[in-house]
Amino acid sequence: MKEKRKMPSFVKIKDTKSVRGYGAFAQMDIPKLARLGVYDGKVYLPQMSPTNDYLFSVHVDTSPYHFLVDGEDMRYANWTRFVNHGMTERERNTAFQQDGNKIVLYSTKHISKGDEIIASYGTKEWEDKLRAKQQMVKRK
Repeated sequence: MKEKRKMPSFVKIKDTKSVRGYGAFAQMDIPKLARLGVYDGKVYLPQMSPTNDYLFSVHVDTSPYHFLVDGEDMRYANWTRFVNHGMTERERNTAFQQDGNKIVLYSTKHISKGDEIIASYGTKEWEDKLRAKQQMVKRK
């Protein structure tokens, strides 16, 4: 395992016991505005990218060009792939933000030890996917 893929001491990956599957949880208090990590993965040009739920688009400067970072394969990804989507602003405590040619995860509020680290994936599609999963679980 490469050095940059080691799990940081402030996070633990575990089952959320919900439709979200696994998630990232704080192992210690995390202050607001802390830089938590870079979303890592295999890089693709848009026309060559796979279709999965672990893609981030990275725009190159002010040009119309971009590339995709795919965090699905753990050989290339890191712990940030386990940050789940939050449907409400109240439950979100982090945000992914482009910084240069990287997608960086920052805390947007204080995160207490034991809390799940949650961000917005930024699209209505994610809201619909999560609601559909929740409905399927309720029907069982």
